[in-house]
Amino acid sequence: MKPSLVVTQKDIAEALGVSINTVSHALRGLSDISKETIDRVREKAREMGYVPNSMAIKLKTGNTKAVALVYDNLVNPFFTIMASKLLSLIKEKGYDTIIFPCSNYFEIPSQTLNELIELHVDGILSFLDINEALVTTKAFQAFPIVIVGRLSKFNITSIYSDDLEGGRIVGRYFKNKNYQKVLYAGPEMINESSKRCNGLEEIYQSQVIKTQYREQDDMNKVIELIKQEHVEAVFAFNDVLATIITKAIKAHGLDIEVVGYDSIHEQLPFVNDVTSIQFDFDALAELSVSSLLEIIENPETEIKQIKIPVKLHTKGDH
Repeated sequence: MKPSLVVTQKDIAEALGVSINTVSHALRGLSDISKETIDRVREKAREMGYVPNSMAIKLKTGNTKAVALVYDNLVNPFFTIMASKLLSLIKEKGYDTIIFPCSNYFEIPSQTLNELIELHVDGILSFLDINEALVTTKAFQAFPIVIVGRLSKFNITSIYSDDLEGGRIVGRYFKNKNYQKVLYAGPEMINESSKRCNGLEEIYQSQVIKTQYREQDDMNKVIELIKQEHVEAVFAFNDVLATIITKAIKAHGLDIEVVGYDSIHEQLPFVNDVTSIQFDFDALAELSVSSLLEIIENPETEIKQIKIPVKLHTKGDH
């Protein structure tokens, strides 16, 4: 008996002087093993503290009933909220979830896809788009996948919020307040950021000051730009960035309105309330899971690209 180590079927077999195959069949209650042997094996398994490796069993039978959830940054509250909702829905449908972190920003690389294939998951829910080199590969094409929270650049089922309209809504909000100099702050090389900025530019007829910014960049550069251009209002890519900018603005004694995206306060009331673009997180999660399971059950399912409607949440409006 090895109380400090993981007990395997081999350990049980050695303890009883039988084959590993006998132990395996006995633990599964197969008919080729006598009841006496089944009882003896199971009793020894309990005594030794054996815990079955459910994933190994599923891999052996070729039926994992598991979905991979791929993300790049769970520190972002958007991903945390969505992951929680997705996990609950996947469990309700009888599937396990493998949380799969990816070091790439915005795209799933080929190495990650290969690792997912080795895990024999039934499908993928991904917060990231797919690397262009993977799209035409047989491995990818055979894999059920749904992109969550963003519109894929490729012909892949995607469930996402209406980023362009979100930008327009913020633009109209700023216009109604007679702001003349407005700034958009967000990451480069990402479609969602471009669309939010484009929506703002539609209302302001391209007269928008822009700065490429991600959460880890130097905020002093943004503050200097705000001062230099006499910015009156800022539209930030998401609520995390909006909060960072708001804090920096206050620290410099400036009085400038900042609007975010995601309306995180609605989901996490302890997070700072900011004026923000709001959408239905539950609808996003439910449509993502139902779309993936539909593809798993019927690989010929038509590709869907579903936009979740957005609206403005004003700070303090409950």
